[in-house]
Amino acid sequence: MTSQTQGRVYLGNAFSLSMVDVQDKPVTVEFRRVGLDEVKAILSSGFTSAVGHPSTASALSKILGMEVPANRISIQLQPGDTLVIFRVVSLHGLIVFKTPA
Repeated sequence: MTSQTQGRVYLGNAFSLSMVDVQDKPVTVEFRRVGLDEVKAILSSGFTSAVGHPSTASALSKILGMEVPANRISIQLQPGDTLVIFRVVSLHGLIVFKTPA
């Protein structure tokens, strides 16, 4: 994943094998950890949100400094697409990022 992508860019909170078509040919998926600045660079040219929960989308909007709409969708990744995955961290049952209702 680099800030220069060829396909579509998605922002989500999970990866599933159902996101790729593995029926006709082998598929290679690359995972690597990136920092906040690189995430912002990747998303700066536009992205499709696959963040389903409004409170999570709101928290990500604040963290990233850009609008992340709540958008519960299923995505089908194609060659060249980028999926930026985040994870929500909780400590002892307390959610670290919480927005008012």
